[in-house]
Amino acid sequence: MGVQLFFDSIWDVVPYIAIVAVAYSFALIARSSGLSPHRGATQALGHAGAIMSLALFQGSRTVAVGSDTSSYLFSYDRIPTDLSAGYAITTHEPLFFLTGFLAKSAGFGDGAYLVLVSILAVVPAYAALLRFGGRIEIGVLFYCLFCFYLLGFNVSRQAIALGFIGLAYAATFVSSRMPRIESLFWIIIASGFHYSAAGAGLVILTWAIVPRAWRMVAVAASVVTAAVLAGSGQFSSRLLESEYGNYFSETYGGLGSAGLLAFFAFATLIVGTSDEGQEKPYLVFAFIGLAFLTIGLWYVFVARAAQYFLFSLLIPLTTRSSLVPPRVPGLMLMGGGLVFFVANILLFAQLAPYRSWLGP
Repeated sequence: MGVQLFFDSIWDVVPYIAIVAVAYSFALIARSSGLSPHRGATQALGHAGAIMSLALFQGSRTVAVGSDTSSYLFSYDRIPTDLSAGYAITTHEPLFFLTGFLAKSAGFGDGAYLVLVSILAVVPAYAALLRFGGRIEIGVLFYCLFCFYLLGFNVSRQAIALGFIGLAYAATFVSSRMPRIESLFWIIIASGFHYSAAGAGLVILTWAIVPRAWRMVAVAASVVTAAVLAGSGQFSSRLLESEYGNYFSETYGGLGSAGLLAFFAFATLIVGTSDEGQEKPYLVFAFIGLAFLTIGLWYVFVARAAQYFLFSLLIPLTTRSSLVPPRVPGLMLMGGGLVFFVANILLFAQLAPYRSWLGP
């Protein structure tokens, strides 16, 4: 019985591992096309293949895959034909509601709607990985193994917001002609899909605006300000009226939160001890994420917000040669990430077994 259960569990993981391998391969093709006489077409094919494989696998799931999928489809089916009437009764953020309204107006069925939402989750995240520079296939690998990709199977709105926060990181930390304006733009978009992104956005903007001598003090102040705003005023009232209201009194606890904190502490340690002497602004955000995860041992809504800060770890993972397998730190991160990925699939959010409405 135990042996049969073990093999059943392994089989449940296979589709997820396979799609990561497919997306990684397409991204590798895109990066390796430099010597090809048809470089532009090959790059486009590779990037499109990586994006669509991830989005279609996620979007073609049945209602049984993902603990929140049924509630998303229930809300989608209830969207009326009148825009103002629909917004008056929705518990979702404006841009996510508008996405559903436009999809409903265009005649999208439940399956097509899930694919659309998945595309909105994957595309900005993939674009952020490209903006980070370095090896896009490594970025895709760790985006999946660190379970940012899996968010789209459950908390779809946050998965979309996370990708846009990634673009704000790219504008602030990597390259942009107008970093402050571009960061603000992406943060507004992210918050329009999930209100929780506003807190991380405030911290990112603080980093981008405040002079270096005062930056750390200002970042600390912005974290406190974001926490105060989240717990008071109209913002808090809006949250309490939605499904978030349950999270303010819900205890997170348990194996899941402890495992999340342990893994990202391990990943931050590996990243932080590589490339000594280089400025590592992303580590500041990673440590904020770890602090949020620690508080999230008691309050789930705080743990949810941690993902925005931890996404910054993907910047060095795509650009630092010392963190790329077969280097030892890279192998450690890949091995730890694989265990973390498999554990999340088997133990949380009703991800296994995977079923698709495209298949039998």
